[in-house]
Amino acid sequence: MSRLSEPPPSATSAAHPTGTGGVRVPYSRRAFLSTASLAVAGLAIGARRLSAAELATGIAPSALLPDPVDVTMLQSLAMHAIDAAKSAGATYADIRVAASQYFVVGKAPGGPLEFWAGADVLFGFGVRVLVNGGWGFVHGDVPSIDAVTTAARGAVTQATNAAKAGTARAEYVPAAVATGEWHVPMAIDPFAVPLHEQMALIRSWMDTAGAVWRVGSVPYLSWHRETRVFASTDGSLTTQHFHRANPQLEISGGRMMGGGGPNASVGLAVPSVYATAGGYETVARESIHEEIKATAEEVRRLATLEGRTFDVGRYPVVLDGATFGALLFSTVGRALELDRVLGDEADASGTSYLSPPTAKLGTPVFSSALTLSTDRALPSVTSVKWDDEGVEPVAGPLITAGQLVDYETSRQTVGALQPWYQQQNRPLASRGRAVAPAADNPVQIRCGHLTVAPSTSAATIDDLIRDMPRGLVVRSGYWISTDQQLSTGNVNSYYALVLEVQKGRIVRRIKDAALEWSTVPFLKQLLAVGDASTVVHATGESYKGVPWHAAEYHTTAPAALFKEVNLIDIGRPI
Repeated sequence: MSRLSEPPPSATSAAHPTGTGGVRVPYSRRAFLSTASLAVAGLAIGARRLSAAELATGIAPSALLPDPVDVTMLQSLAMHAIDAAKSAGATYADIRVAASQYFVVGKAPGGPLEFWAGADVLFGFGVRVLVNGGWGFVHGDVPSIDAVTTAARGAVTQATNAAKAGTARAEYVPAAVATGEWHVPMAIDPFAVPLHEQMALIRSWMDTAGAVWRVGSVPYLSWHRETRVFASTDGSLTTQHFHRANPQLEISGGRMMGGGGPNASVGLAVPSVYATAGGYETVARESIHEEIKATAEEVRRLATLEGRTFDVGRYPVVLDGATFGALLFSTVGRALELDRVLGDEADASGTSYLSPPTAKLGTPVFSSALTLSTDRALPSVTSVKWDDEGVEPVAGPLITAGQLVDYETSRQTVGALQPWYQQQNRPLASRGRAVAPAADNPVQIRCGHLTVAPSTSAATIDDLIRDMPRGLVVRSGYWISTDQQLSTGNVNSYYALVLEVQKGRIVRRIKDAALEWSTVPFLKQLLAVGDASTVVHATGESYKGVPWHAAEYHTTAPAALFKEVNLIDIGRPI
């Protein structure tokens, strides 16, 4: 997508492309930095600085940004593109047109600046067409009728050539015509909240944490609003208004006794601060301060534990909800994206061990303790009314008691599951997982909000490790590495908190260690999941396609107990 603003001469970032034919986008990017504290508040925008007095007047992010693009303009562009594609001979065509605004304000990690801030204004579109079984896609960032109609005709040419080359594949499954307008509910518009109030909120978080423990947290507040229009030759025309919050608040600190390096400090995220749909109300809650205090106290407790290396071997392990959710997304959720399963991503993000679907569906693949469901409902950061093919998302199970029962699908791929759907007496229809992370990105399958139901019996992390003579606990393991097929994975102590358990108690931190597994055997060893008190919401970004595009994901998972996992030493010299 194009940045709808030209950087001022003093901006540190390079100018972005302005579209085709040398046409300059009529808006512009604004990048700015705050240069002082709340007491001496100064906010630099290009070459201009807002004084403390100006900030005291209550200036808000919306005052620093151009007015949002008119909805009727986006709808008009969409319909012109559809008409052009039909006139050029498209069998089917759809388009996504969107205008977005971003704003972020955060605590600077050091130096003379206490706060920093930045903003982007973006526009983009992507036209996709089908001609005799061949697909074409052209995108652009110029908000003009000429640009979208030229793109539509170009996509038809691409699709025609693809059909002639014999690269056509699966059928495009019909869907109901989608029309209407939808808004993500928002109580407080963050773009209308004065900057000094947002800075004060961040400062209050820091003060609450600092009263308990010396911390190295660098929190920020990030806001995204977007209007996206979808239209197709089926007759669909939808308009969605998204409001998303992406705050960051991790409490960290404490040198590791007996060791140093990248894993020298403890870091835990505050449980209810994560990316979500909504507005400023998602962070302006007094309860967050109690969570900050509790998290800081936990960091203080864990930071005082001695650190040491651990013997290589196989040990029982408990993963906290953040780690279990990240593991399930990385090794199962992504493996269930049907375009990966069918090989469409073989030269990009990879393939899937859950292939072919005809051999996997209806079979017990994982432990009977694992039941995994998916949705795109509010307030998940993945929530939509219609996906990027105009389909209303369907919620439901993917894995039931270890048995694989469905994949994440789109209209373009679900035809491959027709035998299974017929066997289940279900209509052949997309789950609504077609996603273009930005309107000018290609449409691909992204897994929805993944949820594991917690145990209904009392099962805290302490309960799960009570009978463990010697083993491990992993907390905050958000970074999971996998192979190209997602069939193996690992998490290491540089990016997670690995703890040693002796006789049912956590006794020390482990350094220079990594846990490695083969996905299917490991998930077959899932013995139990934790109760509701162990559930953690985790969000992040995943990358897919050529070039790679990032899309947000969301998991909700309890802690999990596994029979054993491989632990290796990654600090030993080779």
